[in-house]
Amino acid sequence: IYTIDGKDIRTRSLIGISATPPYFHNGQLKSLREVVEWARTGGMGNTGGLSDSDLNALIDYLYSL
Repeated sequence: IYTIDGKDIRTRSLIGISATPPYFHNGQLKSLREVVEWARTGGMGNTGGLSDSDLNALIDYLYSL
């Protein structure tokens, strides 16, 4: 639980994330690769500074959880 501006925020664990597609409330992204690529635009995080190799490593890591 994190507290921001006096409000408790509960974040879900990433463990098992690869088994829960599609992603986002409306299912707009079908794979973790789509999520990480989408984040390159700066929406909900920012993976824009990652090289292609680092991006692939991040995706591999998420699948390993």
